[in-house]
Formats: sequence, C-alpha cells, structure tokens
Amino acid sequence: MPTTAQAANNQGMSQLERTLVNRNYGPLTEREAAQNAARLAAIDGVAPTSGMTRIEAADLAGDVIGREAAAARDALKGEIRALYNSPELSAASIGIPGRNAVQSVIDQFYPGVPEQYIPKPLLMLAEHPLGGQNVPFNQFDAIRKIIGNAAADSAGTDRTAAAALSSVKSLLNEAEQAALERGQRAFQVTGQGPWGPVYGNLAGDPKNAVAHLLRTGTGEVPGGVSHAQVGQPISLVYGKPGTGASDGYGVSKLERFHPEALEDLQGLLDELRVDPSKSGANRLILNNAADDRGVVSLDWQGDPRTWLLTAFRNDKGPVSGALSGAGKTIDTASIAGEGNHLSTAGRTITQSRDPRQYTGMMSPEAAEFLKTARRMYGEEMGRFNTGPSMGMFREGADNLPQIQGGEIPGRFFNSRASQSADMDQFLRMLPGETEAKDALARYAIADALESATNQGGELSAAKYGNWLNRRSSAIEKLFGPEDVNWLRLAQRDMDRATDAENLGRAAGSNTAQNLEGSKLLNSRLTELLFGSIPLVNKFTGPLLGAARMGARDRATQEVGEAMLDPNIAARYLDMAKRIMTPTPTQQGLRYLPATIVPGTSRVGAGE
Repeated sequence: MPTTAQAANNQGMSQLERTLVNRNYGPLTEREAAQNAARLAAIDGVAPTSGMTRIEAADLAGDVIGREAAAARDALKGEIRALYNSPELSAASIGIPGRNAVQSVIDQFYPGVPEQYIPKPLLMLAEHPLGGQNVPFNQFDAIRKIIGNAAADSAGTDRTAAAALSSVKSLLNEAEQAALERGQRAFQVTGQGPWGPVYGNLAGDPKNAVAHLLRTGTGEVPGGVSHAQVGQPISLVYGKPGTGASDGYGVSKLERFHPEALEDLQGLLDELRVDPSKSGANRLILNNAADDRGVVSLDWQGDPRTWLLTAFRNDKGPVSGALSGAGKTIDTASIAGEGNHLSTAGRTITQSRDPRQYTGMMSPEAAEFLKTARRMYGEEMGRFNTGPSMGMFREGADNLPQIQGGEIPGRFFNSRASQSADMDQFLRMLPGETEAKDALARYAIADALESATNQGGELSAAKYGNWLNRRSSAIEKLFGPEDVNWLRLAQRDMDRATDAENLGRAAGSNTAQNLEGSKLLNSRLTELLFGSIPLVNKFTGPLLGAARMGARDRATQEVGEAMLDPNIAARYLDMAKRIMTPTPTQQGLRYLPATIVPGTSRVGAGE
C-alpha cells in the first residue's frame, strides 16, 4: 500500500513525510519494510524460488533442462532412425562414390600430400571394395554419417579436411537425390496389359523391374530382361507363384521356388544359350553346361508376346557372378563404421542381394519416408544443434559437453544482445509448458532477487530496473503477459517510492527539512485540520510552549496516520478545500474565519 506522499507525487507531501521520518515516526519505517516484503513476494510469486540462491536455482534448472532436452532429442532421433530403418527405405540401395570420384577430391585438396596427412575416412572410402556400386540404404547412410561426423569434428581445427570431407558428403547427398528423382519417374504406370499395370519406364532395368513386381504383386515390365538369341525384348511379369516347380510362372514363381535366380536374373540369362532341340514354336528353352535353365514364352493365350516364364540354377549354389577382388571375403553388413573409420573385414565381396531391393532408386513410399526423415532431421538440427543447445550436445576437448549443469540456464536466459534468439532456441528445443521452462523461470527470478537486493534484503529500484530492462526480450519470451505485468508492477511501485523520496529531498539538508516540516506541522491549517492546539483559551509564556510541544507530538501522530493512508489524507484535504476558499479579487488563497465549536478545538459541522 502506498503512503500519501507516494500516491500524491507532490513535493510538499514528500517533505512532510520526510519530516515525520526524521522525527522517528516508526509506522512509516514499518510501512517501508512491509512494501519491500510485498515487492519481494510479488516478484517471487511469478516463479517461486523456495528461497534458493541463484547458484542453487541454476544447478537445479541445468539438471532439469539437460534431462528433458536429452530425452526429447533421443525420442526424435529414435523416430528418425525408425524411418531410416523402415522396410520401405531398406528396400532401396544407392551407389557410393567410386575410387575415381573420391580420388579427385583428394587430388583437389591434397595435391602431392603424403597419405599420412590425408583424413583416414577419405582414404578408406577411396579404397572401399564396394566403391562405385549400389549398397543397401542403411549402409549408404552409415558411410555418409561417418563422413559427415568427420567433417564436423574437423571444422574447428582443420579447414582443409572439413572442406574435403564435406565435398565427399555432397557426392553422397547427390547420389541420394538422384535415387529419389529416378524412382519418381521409374514407377509411373504407362498402360494396362493382360497381367495388370504396365511399368514401361523400368524397361532395361531388370533388378528394379523384379523388385517392383515383387513389391506391387502385379503387373508387367516390357523389356525387363533381354537375350541376344531371342531377338526382341523379354517382358517380366509378376505371374503366379504356383504350388510346385511344375506350375506357376513369372517372377512370383521364381521368388517362391527359385530365389537364387533373382539375385542377378539378367546375369543368369546371359550365361544361357537357346537349345533348339528342346525349344518349340511358342517356347524357347535356354540352358548351359551346368543345366541352368530359362524358359521364354512367345505368346499369351494365343496372342504374340515375348515374356519370361521361369529360370533357375540347377545346383542352387553360390552365385558365380559374385563380386570379386583380391582373395579375401567380406559381408556387406560389416560396412557400418565406427567413429571416423569405414570398417570392412576384407577386400573381396560375396554380396547376397535381396531381390525386393531397389537398386539406385527409391519407391514412392521410400521417398516419402526419406522426405519425412529429412524434415525431422532438420528439426533435430534446429532444436538441438543450434545456438546454446549445440553446446549441450557437443563435446569439448575434455570429452564432456561444452556446457552442462549450472552453466545451461544462463546460456538461454541472459542479458546479451542474443537474448531473444537464445530464448527462441530454448522454446524450439523444449516447446510448450514444460518442467524445464518452469525451472528456467525460477532461475530467472532467483537471479533477479539476488541481483537487485542488498545484504539486508532490501530491493534497489535502480538495480531491479537494470535487471528488468537489460533482459526485457528474454523476459517477454519466458514469462506470460500476466507474469510480465507483475514484474513490471513491482518496478513501477519502487519507482513511485523513489520519486516521492527524491521530492522530499528537494528542500535540502535534514536540518532545513526539519525547519520546513515544523512550519508544515505548526501551520494554522494543520491546527484547524487536526485540532492540535485548543483555540478557545489564550496561552502565554511557558504554558503556551509546553502546550505547543504536546501539540507537535499530537500533530506528528495525527499527520503521520494521514500520511500512512491516502484515504485519510484525502478526507483531510477535502476538509481543507472547504475551509480555504479563494477571494474573487486576489490571487492565491487566504484563510476565512471558521466557526469553532465553543469549548472544543474542532471545526464546526458543515464548515
């Protein structure tokens, strides 16, 4: 509750209040303490600190923010990883850069430089046994992450390495984008035929033709495979699996009974020759010395059509066309990578391929999964790898997070020029009303209370105003409008008290103020208003002096009560307004005779 001087913003009132304080009028001092306590309570009520110091609040907020941010990041990363590991994306394979492509980057950034000075991931990728070939998407992505992490780790220490690794990562990104675009064109339906939808854009691409027919479970790819002796393109059809080796047809039959043929169907057909002795007018039989077979039908229900009925390997053993190298073997599953190293178990590869896996392209479904994963990855980068958030998840030279514990809240809520962006980053990282936001708010209030109070616990209007103004943008973003209003009301209340105090000092020293205050307390008006001196009898000499001393004490008490309560003061001032009236002909005010009730010191009724 304001005093009368604080409410009036009037120099005379402020001087009168200062006089009362100088006369040790205790209730005004008590009111000052009560106001300070009320302001502290109002500020603390915005986000109760439970008496914590700034350091204690920072430690608590740092723990809460760190825990919630880590959980949110892990959850988002889990969603992204689930998308990348989805069956749709797993069905795709993308080409990794070949030796020549990687070597050209090395030559550009490290011309004539000995190998020991070239980043190991570049050398490993240049020598990778699968370089230039399609690998399953999860392996492709693992290689890209190794290159990308190495580039990020080098960014602050080796610009050349960071640039070279980023160039190779760009090659990987371009390969991924090409696979997306190729898939968008390849899977368009170009017509309808006896076996269902026709996928004409997959002609001449047997691996992807097989994969798409198996995944869609219907349709035809004209010219899906070819054979020099057949003389015209051979269609691949989904067909029917059948119940045994003697019935069924198309790639569905091969998947069920002859899956070894689908690992490299075109490669198998290239090994075969037409056997005229076993072929007929409507059917061509292809075989070889190992009695591997292929059967091409030349009609469908009487209509001329060239399509593959079946194919198989007689021994169903290892694929003879396996990728080969320098005498050792590895499994493609070993191409996962640890740290910044591309891990392989040897030099020669026997690669077992899933026939449902697209090669160098993605299905529309896979493309949607990838686009979603990319968008979510961008969200992850924006939430957890930018601004202050980045320091929470990036390690320093000591292998610990760059910022942790009690350091965290001050990076988001601060007085720096970046305060608005820092708080935006916090709200992106942990959107909504979270425990972390509450903890950060408690830290902010603890910071305010500790920054703006002296050892005696008294708030300083100047210090609090400085805290409030220097963090205005951060405060607006961290607190709601109602809480911001409370914080600013406390400031306005302190400013009002400070203004009143400064007005009271305008008359000079305490001695000069006391003299002026005595005049105020001993004025005719005060006597009339507060009845400090009996007005019906005449007093002289010491008796009058003693009476006036007692009257001064009474005036101090009565004026003091009025100065504590603006409502009481307002009633007295209203009375003064009626006692003092201006003359029509003179400027200013003059006292007019007042009717005094006989035997009392009170102004009569109605006057």
